[in-house]
Amino acid sequence: MRYFTLLLLTLVCNVMAFADAPLRRPISPTQPAWFVHIDNWNDADPQKIIDMIPEDIKPYVVFNISMSISHNEETGAFDRVPNAYSTARSWLRTCAENNVWAMVQCASGGFSHFSETDLRFYEELYREYPNFVGWNYAEQFWGFDDKFSCSFDERLSHFADLMKLARKYGGYTCISFCGNIWSLPLSP
Repeated sequence: MRYFTLLLLTLVCNVMAFADAPLRRPISPTQPAWFVHIDNWNDADPQKIIDMIPEDIKPYVVFNISMSISHNEETGAFDRVPNAYSTARSWLRTCAENNVWAMVQCASGGFSHFSETDLRFYEELYREYPNFVGWNYAEQFWGFDDKFSCSFDERLSHFADLMKLARKYGGYTCISFCGNIWSLPLSP
């Protein structure tokens, strides 16, 4: 429940920023948004997960395409999704082919596959995928002390930059907490 509360509060704050473009995917009582997590930890085939969703609710779903942040602690190389740029594009293309909405979870904790300073890729997805509704940061309360992560202040600056892009393209910028059984002792 905390995940959805935080996510909705972030979405509302972003909408209240008065977007320069119309929202790509408005959210309202008559057009709710259910976020469904597609994660390469579960199954690296987004089509299988999309096919699990009943046709009558697909118009209300936004698929959260999650890049894994599992990395080698010695080298910093990502163990899963070694090329997150091509993975994000491929999975967004699959969502577009299925005519469903999607966002990309670019970070978990202090880790991200994508640059925290160069916004070209972030903007590219808005321009090239009309079904792309924005970026999601998950679990922004851990991992910032790792030598391969950014600082929390850098992340906040990057979040502000992504909110500007969301405003420009009518998208969303979210922060979520994906609670599960092994994170019960955590309290964001």
